[in-house]
Amino acid sequence: MADRAVRLLAAAARLVPESWVYPVGRRLGRIAAYAGRAYSARAHANIAAVFPTWTPARRRGVVLRMFEHLGIGVLEAVRLPTTPLAVRSERVSVQGREIFDAAFRRGRGVVAATGHIGNWEVLAACFADLGYPVHVVARRHPNPRLHDFIVGLRNGYGVNVLDRDRDTRGMLKALRGGEIVALLVDQDTRVQGTMLPFLGVPAVTPLGHVRLALRTGAALVALTITREDSGRHAVTVWEEIIPDTSLPEEDRTEVMARRCNEILGKAISLAPEQWVWMHRRWRQPSRVTT
Repeated sequence: MADRAVRLLAAAARLVPESWVYPVGRRLGRIAAYAGRAYSARAHANIAAVFPTWTPARRRGVVLRMFEHLGIGVLEAVRLPTTPLAVRSERVSVQGREIFDAAFRRGRGVVAATGHIGNWEVLAACFADLGYPVHVVARRHPNPRLHDFIVGLRNGYGVNVLDRDRDTRGMLKALRGGEIVALLVDQDTRVQGTMLPFLGVPAVTPLGHVRLALRTGAALVALTITREDSGRHAVTVWEEIIPDTSLPEEDRTEVMARRCNEILGKAISLAPEQWVWMHRRWRQPSRVTT
């Protein structure tokens, strides 16, 4: 049922006139906020933990706008494969591309670390549209038909998908071929990690993106995307996170992961309504490595 509903939504979204995407997306988001009140409550609690001085009204406003952004993002994502390349490119600006290009030109691959802020599907499509060979790492969806739909959607705008749990070899091959492997590293995805501050609150932080870069000699680059009031998208390539070779490997890994958290936290603080606050980001640290 779930995969059929998603397919119907995708088909309907592609029929929505361009001028309706934002109002329809906002309405879908508001419906989701009302229907998923448990998620709204969790998002409200997470914001209260990170920004304790904010008023309840301000927190509620951010939660509602978060759902609105997600509603818009769903419509944007399912329309990407059928949106002309010229139109997709015109809607996105990239700040700091010279940082990314410098890393990419070294030919040892790029681990692109980002988070669930803005429309991360547009972020992947943007770099594929610019001619980079892009692979995104994602957990396999338990519904095979829905999984195939999502993979087909991403393939439709030029992005290859690697299974997070089954395709380590594919990640290594892509990086050793000088290509890009992109990971969303801002959630507790029940993989082994270490406790590091995230938005000022200790959280289990995955280390796979750092270890992948160190193992292959690839560059680790932190970047994010946000939706502007105009409807365009702004990509920010923040920096290449350089390993400190004077440190032992585990310390080096932790320092780089900490810096990545700091960058993502800064991006979220600048546009808090565009991050997925309803995720259980601050769970108990039962999978912490030493």
